[in-house]
Amino acid sequence: HKHGANSQAYRAAILKTDNILSELIPLWMEEGYQIVITADHGMTDWGLHGGTSEAERKVPLYVISEKTKKGIVAADLPQLGFAPLMCHLMEIEKSKDMISLPTSI
Repeated sequence: HKHGANSQAYRAAILKTDNILSELIPLWMEEGYQIVITADHGMTDWGLHGGTSEAERKVPLYVISEKTKKGIVAADLPQLGFAPLMCHLMEIEKSKDMISLPTSI
């Protein structure tokens, strides 16, 4: 937040996190974990978040699981779709009030 999304400090933090995940993800996969990587919000180049711009509202979602389709899927998952996705990954029944998952997942 301090430096903004397009700063050297932010990129350094991303690379550090990437290195840590590159060590942990294979171990988690061996243990049979469903791996979900996302963020609670986006951020602008100025470090702003909580607004309505695309940079503030859209976040990446990476799912590494045998319970999803293989490959990269470029799709928008509405916020209300996150809970049924987690239910699917944990093999628990979703609430009847939850939305259905997109068929692309």
